[in-house]
Amino acid sequence: MALRFELTDGNGAKAAGYYGFSWTTLFFGPLPALFRGDAGFFMGLLTLEILACGLAYWYFGLAWLIGASALVVGFAWALVYNEMHVLQLMKKGFRLTGEPEVVTALQSVFDGKDIGGKEQLLKQRASLMMLIAFTALFGALRWVGPIPERQPPARVVTPEPSQTAVVEPRVQPPPRPDPAPEPSTTTTPTLALDPVDACNRAMAISYDQDLPAGVSAVQDVSSLSTDELDRAVTACGTSLQQNPGSRRLMSQMGRAYAARAVYLAKSGNMAAATADMNKAVEQWTKAADRGSSAAQNFLGAYFRGTFNNSSGRQLVEPNFQKALSYWLASANAGNPRGARNAGAMLLLGSDALKQDDVKFPGSSGGSNPVQPDIHRARQFLDFAARKDPSAATFYGKAFFYGDPPALGKDTSKGVSLLTQACAAGDSDAGAFFDKEMNRPASKPLLPASKPPGC
Repeated sequence: MALRFELTDGNGAKAAGYYGFSWTTLFFGPLPALFRGDAGFFMGLLTLEILACGLAYWYFGLAWLIGASALVVGFAWALVYNEMHVLQLMKKGFRLTGEPEVVTALQSVFDGKDIGGKEQLLKQRASLMMLIAFTALFGALRWVGPIPERQPPARVVTPEPSQTAVVEPRVQPPPRPDPAPEPSTTTTPTLALDPVDACNRAMAISYDQDLPAGVSAVQDVSSLSTDELDRAVTACGTSLQQNPGSRRLMSQMGRAYAARAVYLAKSGNMAAATADMNKAVEQWTKAADRGSSAAQNFLGAYFRGTFNNSSGRQLVEPNFQKALSYWLASANAGNPRGARNAGAMLLLGSDALKQDDVKFPGSSGGSNPVQPDIHRARQFLDFAARKDPSAATFYGKAFFYGDPPALGKDTSKGVSLLTQACAAGDSDAGAFFDKEMNRPASKPLLPASKPPGC
């Protein structure tokens, strides 16, 4: 039996979740999804079962195979449906509640991060299981014995009334030798991932306004291996050749080069790292010239020195005025991440910027330092905090701690922003509450228990 547990959203509404094999999906197909309100999954599974049953009967002509095909589809999706339903609830703001031991056991499975990527993985797993099961089922039927082909009914010829006629003898032509069989040209089809799809899976960018609906952004590329990075560079390069005017693919190509540059710099190969970083900047510049706010945000990070900090090596001499100009362009195009970065730099100034908890290298804060501008900073951060959980966390900490002093200390607003970030699944907001709720000086300023989502 599947494990049942509770989820609760920020308004106190409760919902039931299950973890494990969905027996109801196995025996009742898409109906459980309909009763749980998953209309999209209901229609998708119903369509799959109809197609599978129709194909089985059309090809084999066996009525009993209809039920077997439906059972195969139901079994494959019963393996993943309970998890998919819980992920759908978490996308709506629900978080695990109930018995602490159950919540602790399930947090590693439903941690609220990259929900779209997890859904995609579950769909791939179910599709692969269906492919294996149908291949085994149909292959077994063909192996046990060929399915008899349907023969057309025999044609009955009614003889004409007998008439006397002279029948001339027919000369039979000499038998013709059977033609030599031609060599088989049948090849086993190979399934190759579309280059654009492969580039999206590896390097799709958060808050890229050109990202198509249904494509999940990749939050972290720092853990990719050298082989994975090489494949990402190849896939994005091929997709860009096929779509040479796509500013989104240019941005993703730049991200692939930059990720590989950081990896190479960490391993000490600075010549190759610098070459890849230059290629990344080239792609981002092309995309930024075409109005890509995601590429503008990347160029701001580059001139800020973000990739220096990530690799531990000097890949660029930081130029904070230039970084700010790109972030302002990204923010003015409506990009929340660009607005977050521009607001953070204007809030603290380049000399003391602690964005991402990393200070700039050098005591002077790099060349062309930026002076704080609290008024402009608040304009950008007010916008970014509504759309980007990490911006709400950064802004909330600034109010809670009163840092910088010119912003003013407002613990109530800080807690409100951090609670909002928690509900959106930001792990840094959760870490804030874990830390401060254990400090006697901070306890009176915080809620009695951690907010939902933390």
